[in-house]
Amino acid sequence: MFPREKTESQLLLENVSVEYRGGFRAVHEVTFRIEEGERVGLVGESGSGKSSLARAILGLQPISGGSISINGKTYHGRSQKERIDRARLVQMVFQDPYHSLNPRRSILQSLSEAVAAQANPPPAKDYPSACTSLLERVGLDLSILPRYPHEFSGGQRQRICIARALAVQPRILICDEAVSALDASTQASVVRLLKKISEEEGISLLFITHDLPLIESLCERVVIMHKGNLKEEGQSAEVFSTPKTKETKRLLDSVLRLEVKDDRVDPVPTAKPFSGENA
Repeated sequence: MFPREKTESQLLLENVSVEYRGGFRAVHEVTFRIEEGERVGLVGESGSGKSSLARAILGLQPISGGSISINGKTYHGRSQKERIDRARLVQMVFQDPYHSLNPRRSILQSLSEAVAAQANPPPAKDYPSACTSLLERVGLDLSILPRYPHEFSGGQRQRICIARALAVQPRILICDEAVSALDASTQASVVRLLKKISEEEGISLLFITHDLPLIESLCERVVIMHKGNLKEEGQSAEVFSTPKTKETKRLLDSVLRLEVKDDRVDPVPTAKPFSGENA
């Protein structure tokens, strides 16, 4: 556990725009905030600007307008120090755990490299102890430290990736389709892990996915994007039960199928409820 001073808002985006070469604007003046320990879902069809927005928050993609503030400080990404400071506050858990770890590095080496990037890293002799603590936080045993990524399942690899992201003591985790490459039962266990980390450690989550039932079970709030624009924002249960825009209604309709039962036509979610503990 790494106690921090509580702040009013972990992340604040104000009128953020992202434009690529050729004048293509992927994100149009998007504004929303994430409070400390809050879990927010970012939803939209492919090409809606979700990943571009995530890259902008991380500082991997410059913004063409607006501002991004983390813990009350506005970041412009103009210096190496600023990029490093931002990386210590915001970390990403990527979609594919099979390509997120260096196959030539042991788990100890991968985690130690991340521990060394802390603002105040421990002495090198204490790296194994720090790595053990990280593994405990994600439900893995210290016996895996000398092993290599190819020796693990997808769920185990994703837990290792989460441990690596936590190593620099971030305040925000961006999860870009972080469980979509896993089977249903493994998805469930990883989602429960992320929820536990958020609740117990006050780490905010921005969860990007196409899986609306998952958003409803994990995230308190949801942000709906369409063609680079923020179309709707609110409490997940409210947005999903009474959508206010046609774009949200279309997204909800896309996860429903028709099932005929005794002359009745009932909409049934395509995604099954989570079950199982496999990782």
